[in-house]
Amino acid sequence: MEQRRFDALARAMGAETTRRTGIGAALAAVAGALSGLAAPGMASAAGKKDRPARPSGPCGDRSAKANRCTKDNECCTGYCKPAGKKKVGRCRCAPDGYDCTKKTTCCHGLTCQDGACAPKPSTPIATGAACAQGDVCANPSATCTAYSGGSPAGTYCLLQNGAACAASTDCVNAYCGASVCGLRPTGWEYQTAFSDSQTGGAYVLESAVNGLTVYVGAYGQGVTAWTRPSTTGSGATTWTNAATIAAPGKAPGDVKNVAGLALSAQTGALMASDSYDTYATSMFSGAGTSWSYATQFVPTPSQASGALAITQDGLSLYMADYNNSCVTIFTRLDATSTTWTQGASFANSGSEALSSPGGIALSPDDLALYVADSSNNRISIWTRPSTASQTWTYATSFGAYGTGTGQFQTPWGLALAPNGLTLWIADTFNNRVQVWTRPDTLTQTWTYSTAFGALGDGNGQFSSPRDVAVSEGGKNVYVADASNNRVSVWVEL
Repeated sequence: MEQRRFDALARAMGAETTRRTGIGAALAAVAGALSGLAAPGMASAAGKKDRPARPSGPCGDRSAKANRCTKDNECCTGYCKPAGKKKVGRCRCAPDGYDCTKKTTCCHGLTCQDGACAPKPSTPIATGAACAQGDVCANPSATCTAYSGGSPAGTYCLLQNGAACAASTDCVNAYCGASVCGLRPTGWEYQTAFSDSQTGGAYVLESAVNGLTVYVGAYGQGVTAWTRPSTTGSGATTWTNAATIAAPGKAPGDVKNVAGLALSAQTGALMASDSYDTYATSMFSGAGTSWSYATQFVPTPSQASGALAITQDGLSLYMADYNNSCVTIFTRLDATSTTWTQGASFANSGSEALSSPGGIALSPDDLALYVADSSNNRISIWTRPSTASQTWTYATSFGAYGTGTGQFQTPWGLALAPNGLTLWIADTFNNRVQVWTRPDTLTQTWTYSTAFGALGDGNGQFSSPRDVAVSEGGKNVYVADASNNRVSVWVEL
């Protein structure tokens, strides 16, 4: 203890002075080391008054100017160290980390915990209640930590993994199982599915940016808009067929077999390609669930049809032409125009040539194009130098045929996250959705992350999934479960 070292030092000084000058000088040295032993309010040897001790304030700091005291209750530390045989002493304390006993009280703001001085804990926080890092939880088994995933989010007093729990917020970075905390799974979890006669053969999907509307193109059923009242709570799983945008016919405004959908919320345009009879691509104007037929055009060559992607400004449209194995460009002069002009096609020659392409997606900056090269069982990536250019160059590809991790059997629809860092791919004949990621938008090196789904017709199972769409925040993924005649909804854990 520091006090013991101080007393030893005083004794040593007294002994040395006795040897040299006699007992009187020794007593004077000890008195000087203790900075005087006058009673509170009395003058010191230097002629200055000592500060009286008080229950709160600067005391017990071990300096020569420490408060004088005669009783423990005169010290903020609750401990008055006597000076030898005299009643007048000095307030003493043990600092943070020092040993403490019943006789050596910790300094102001500290408390004796397990034999050592440590900061006093704050008011204990109930399990499951909000707390700040460093707070002490009322339950000794709980700790104050950030809750990882789920709801509510934030920092709470939570039980350690493996402890009994009563609610999801009782677990540290985990979820509450039947009786104990378990490790919180990562990845994607099945939430719900919606269907009726107009999702029979669900083929292609498009999602509104607010996550409340999904547009469904079904084989032989036209285009419908499905909505839910909210993205959280019970409303998140309540989907309703809110509108029919295009009937399954051959008249202008009809779309018999929908091959592709593309939404430009910014310009109020919804594009739909048809793989039946006329092979026309139709344009609808509106928003939400209110759309009206605007125009249509017939691409060339014969039977040109496929998945669609539209730029942010709504002025360029790209078609992954399944029948002609290429990507074709269409443009219009401005956001109010209904006249689309067909431009060049690319990706139809050389070793990078597409073979029966399925889905297509544009990067958020419109400088990269991702194509599901279905018959080649890979994802093909194309780039251009600027949005003013329509010259696209092959960049790279990833994937190969197979059933293993990162392999494909006819990849079809795909969706890119709003931040451009995650790609979801409908691995059709492997009956799953694969998830690929990249670390930043400066690279086109993609890495397999995970997959979800398996063959079947139960919850969380697929039968030939054809397309995927993603919500604005990338937390919901919608899957066109074609042979199960439904749309399956998944949420990120």
